Amino acid sequence: MMINSFKLNLALLLLALLCGYVSLINAQTYSNCQMFGSHKVEWTLDETNNRLSARFSINNSGGWGAVGMKNPSDGSGMTGATIVLGYGSGNGTINEYYANGNSQPSRLSSNQFTSATSTTSGSTTTMTYVRSLTRPQNAPSTYYALSKGTKTTLLFAAHSSQQPSSPTNFVAHDAYSIFASGIDFFSTSTCGTPKKSNDGQSSVRNGVMSMMIVALVVFMSFMF
Repeated sequence: MMINSFKLNLALLLLALLCGYVSLINAQTYSNCQMFGSHKVEWTLDETNNRLSARFSINNSGGWGAVGMKNPSDGSGMTGATIVLGYGSGNGTINEYYANGNSQPSRLSSNQFTSATSTTSGSTTTMTYVRSLTRPQNAPSTYYALSKGTKTTLLFAAHSSQQPSSPTNFVAHDAYSIFASGIDFFSTSTCGTPKKSNDGQSSVRNGVMSMMIVALVVFMSFMF
């Protein structure tokens, strides 16, 4: 009797852990959303922890997609923009760059983001991007820092078909747009139901969850 009770309690514990895992996945959403033409920006800003978490969905970017951020006072064009560029399906490649003019930007010697992912599916490149609001200690002086009360000019660029052969060797964009009035990451905005963050890892999570369910079913079949 005691053995059966132990088995039942153990099974219930495993089930609770599984439910907790599912709840954790579903809780990972972005707080804000704003459309820029056909491109979507979703983000959560955490002033307490000095962190911006964002997801960029760039249309017509089967080759590569990029988003630039700069101060509106830096004028029009690419000059002064800190750029994140991603390409490749699955676990794609993503790096940061700086544009000192309207030409191919220079890759930073080391990425300053906290974490980032990129994946291209069909004609859409989706990048997740976590970085500090302030300029990181070891970042170059040109690295864009977000400040409350100042909007961020956004630049979107993409190539529809040709992927880079390396992070520093890519063809020029065949589509771009600049939104000078930009975005206020410190404000709230919505353009629909928030999406799960870290979508580049969603397939892994779903696989792990499926394996946990199968393991639980097998375990319970042997225990009872």
